[in-house]
Amino acid sequence: MTSARSGGGCSDDSFIDFRAGVTSLGREWYERVAAAPDSLAEHPVVAEAVQAHRDEALFCEDFDFDDAEEMRRRLPHLARLCLGPNT
Repeated sequence: MTSARSGGGCSDDSFIDFRAGVTSLGREWYERVAAAPDSLAEHPVVAEAVQAHRDEALFCEDFDFDDAEEMRRRLPHLARLCLGPNT
């Protein structure tokens, strides 16, 4: 299935990735965006992505679970538990 982002729409897969991206912003932002979608424009990640022309910023696909640095960034508590302290 191809993404329709550039065509003015969003494929099912892209929407799922976008939803995961919004969820990854945290509960406060998830609830804020659910109540007022336009508020997403106020999030620093979105502002930075626009300035850098990175339209994929909120389209989170699965990440490499074998990448210790990425695990520590995304799941710091679980990484500390499973991988030990950051050296």
